[in-house]
Amino acid sequence: MANFPHSSTHKLRKLIERRTVYPLTCGLVLASAVAIILLWTQEYKWVKNVKDYLVDEEDSHLLRASVARSMIFTAMFSNDIAQLQLVRGIFDDSASGAITSASGISDPKAVDARNPGSITFPAYGLSDYLFADTTRTLASATNYEQLKLLDILYNTANPIYAGRINQVGLIIEKDSLDFRHPAQNMSYVQGSSFDFTETCGKSNVAFDPLCTNTYHTLKSNSKNNVTFSYEYSLIDIYLNTDFGATAIFTDKNVLKFFMNDFEYYTYFLTSNYGSQVLAVNKEDLSQIFPYNLSYNLFPDDYILANVSAPKLQSMIDEKTTSGSVFDGLNSRYHVSVTNMNITITTQRYPSYEDSLSVGVMISEIAVRKEWNDTLDTITNTIIIQMVIFMCFILLTIFSAVRLSKHVSHRVTHPLQELERYLNGDEKMIYTHIKYNREVNTIVKSLNLIEDIEKLIDPHYLLHPKSEDRLKNLEEVREIYRGLGNLRGVAITSNLIGNIFFENSQYLEAIQNYTYALEITEKILENIENQEKEELKLSEKEKIKDGFISSDWKSEKEFLVKDINNRRMQLCMARRAKLEEGLASATELRTEWKEILSLQTSVLQHYIDTSSNFLQLIQLLIEMSISFQFLQYFHSAMEILNIVNDELTKIEQRGLEFIDIDIALLKRIGIGLRENQAAMLSFFNVKGITYEKDILRQFMYYRKGVICIEQNKFQEAGAAFTLAIERGEYYDPKIRKLCVEELLRIMNKFSIKKGTDDLKRMDLSLNQAKKSIVFVLNYKVKNKPKLNKKLIKFVNKEIGPTRDKFGVVCMNTNNYNILDVCTRDMPEVDLEHLLFQAKHGESETEEVMYHIYNMIMCGFKCMPVDMLEKYIIVFIGPHEQERGPIQIKDLDEVIARKVKLIVVCVETHLEGEFKEFLDRNNCRVFMCEKMSEVNDVLEEVRDLIYEKCLI
Repeated sequence: MANFPHSSTHKLRKLIERRTVYPLTCGLVLASAVAIILLWTQEYKWVKNVKDYLVDEEDSHLLRASVARSMIFTAMFSNDIAQLQLVRGIFDDSASGAITSASGISDPKAVDARNPGSITFPAYGLSDYLFADTTRTLASATNYEQLKLLDILYNTANPIYAGRINQVGLIIEKDSLDFRHPAQNMSYVQGSSFDFTETCGKSNVAFDPLCTNTYHTLKSNSKNNVTFSYEYSLIDIYLNTDFGATAIFTDKNVLKFFMNDFEYYTYFLTSNYGSQVLAVNKEDLSQIFPYNLSYNLFPDDYILANVSAPKLQSMIDEKTTSGSVFDGLNSRYHVSVTNMNITITTQRYPSYEDSLSVGVMISEIAVRKEWNDTLDTITNTIIIQMVIFMCFILLTIFSAVRLSKHVSHRVTHPLQELERYLNGDEKMIYTHIKYNREVNTIVKSLNLIEDIEKLIDPHYLLHPKSEDRLKNLEEVREIYRGLGNLRGVAITSNLIGNIFFENSQYLEAIQNYTYALEITEKILENIENQEKEELKLSEKEKIKDGFISSDWKSEKEFLVKDINNRRMQLCMARRAKLEEGLASATELRTEWKEILSLQTSVLQHYIDTSSNFLQLIQLLIEMSISFQFLQYFHSAMEILNIVNDELTKIEQRGLEFIDIDIALLKRIGIGLRENQAAMLSFFNVKGITYEKDILRQFMYYRKGVICIEQNKFQEAGAAFTLAIERGEYYDPKIRKLCVEELLRIMNKFSIKKGTDDLKRMDLSLNQAKKSIVFVLNYKVKNKPKLNKKLIKFVNKEIGPTRDKFGVVCMNTNNYNILDVCTRDMPEVDLEHLLFQAKHGESETEEVMYHIYNMIMCGFKCMPVDMLEKYIIVFIGPHEQERGPIQIKDLDEVIARKVKLIVVCVETHLEGEFKEFLDRNNCRVFMCEKMSEVNDVLEEVRDLIYEKCLI
């Protein structure tokens, strides 16, 4: 493969971006800018023309609106004046005698406006009267008879327009009397401190109807027949008469009753003389500014109110229909004013024409509001479209960028990564990166090769450091899971569970053991289903589908055996978890029952297959523990009695096959099912030697523990004593426990006789001693002389009072190990171990476990204390298979102050192991001949017991 520089991928990606992304982006931006400029220009012209048109149309509309309103008010006020003329005519005719009242006419129903009492207003059956002299009553009026007639007229004709005209009445000047109908709440006349200086030249007096501004204006100008004025929140219309005046008092909101479209419009009514504002439909401002129209129209703009006043007055003085525009602080206002002419004609009085003006105003903002709202809607629509358009532009740019990166990522980059990987520059191809199909296939193949290389390396799966081994096993499990290899997943899960169990993480161990068991059961289920499917096929169909006729029996037997091993592991982990004592009593009982159920299923398998006799006996003893914790003490003792009986059968000479009475087990309460084939088969017990003694020792120990829980201390002491004394072989750990229990019983009952031997034994078992481990790295079967020399050396030099002794011996299948502990007869234990290792070696296989593995195994067998520790390695000539332990892992042995001694028998050291020993000053002895072994062993003895290791 060509060797391209690392920057070639980057350059190619940049080239692709320049050829695709940049031109596309520039074109889109340019097209968008041109489109936006054209759209903006055309829209600006169109909007300006429409706005000008709207303003022009609104000016015309204002002129028409002002004319229409003037006609409405002309008609309205003409009717009002006609009513005033009617009141004047009736009063004058009754005073002159032209109209006479009938005899017995009732007095007017009227109340004093200053003191109306508790009357509900308006009172249409009553009238109001008011004298300037507060002491006078209505009956004292000069024209009392005419008032009777008017009161009848008021009550019968009732010229009041509901909601517009407030009151109708007349003012008699010689009596200073104000007479009105109907009675209303005239609170503004109550009190005695009115200021009439400008009209009548007096102040701090009671209300005088002859001193109001309206009456004063009417009488002070001889040209006025009618006066319109705004006073006391009412529009007053006074008609001049000889006796005084007739009057109509109109509600101040009169404009609103005749103008429904006043949302954006301001209507105003003003007199031509004095520029008095009679009404404004928007705000009740005419009372505050009664003589200033501009302030009523522009209350929020003081400058505009001052500037516009002359212009407004000129529009009113013209007495025509005219319009104008006023520029304010934040807006423009369009105003239209129309003159209103009212002609007053009667037969007895000359005609008189008075003038009012009606105006309409609107803000240009209001004119354009709906249009602006429409423009906002259009603008929002355009913005939304532009956003969508920009999204598509960005999506297009993003797609182009992604396309360029996709090409470089899926073509150039993976090829360069592959090149660097093959050249050794990269250690891993990242599987989570997805390339094109061809590159993915190559990457998958390379990763598969890398995974196979990892699996071939034993150091990867059997790393000496548990945390590294756990990490590697989890990675391998994921590989198997991805490949769908259930068998591999089950094995790795089981190994992971072992690591957690060694680290006392029992919950995690239980989870992994359970998962491994479930996977193995699933594999068995798949095989059984496949077997059923094959049974349905004929021979021709099997050949056609590619099935090879074979028996699944061996495969199923292997899986069943594996399942039972998994169950035993799960029981072990769950027992360890329960011994932590973190569960409640109910949870403990439930858990022990589940453990007993698992143990029963394994026992059923052993009985059905009549195999694994030693494992069966061990299982029965462990089941007695489950019964004990469930407090089924009788059942537990019965199981142990059965174990004792079965072990006794083995001791009979010449007996190679025995059977187990299933009925006894069922009678105890173990849920076994009968198997007719199993009842006719036997267990092969040939070759069982020391195992029976160790199992019997364990059985007696469990009996003693159960007796203690039942407070049967005498039986317990007998059981512990038998566990110590019975048998040639024993487990040092069990012996130590038995001695401790016996001493505890004797102390409990203050028994001193016979305790000296126990105390010496306990002292021997617990005292601090140096640890010595023999690592036999040679083929035991080929070196019988060396075996005898070692047995003789151990018999002579290794003693139970001063040493803890252990052995690691190898064969082609596994290690043979003697745990490091105090041993009564270490030479005998070594002899039996060598015998077992010799018979376990293969006749043809020559490759053995590597010396690194065996040294590390011996190191792990040693107790964790601060005493002296020795590993004595005996190496013979043979081929060694590289194991998971590497030379660097042996540094931990030296770091723990373990003294390593190497004895080479008829072989030589070379390579990294020799360098390691030299670097750490380890003693190495070379035996060219077998005859030199004794001398070397004496030197080893001197190093251990007399001299310091150099």
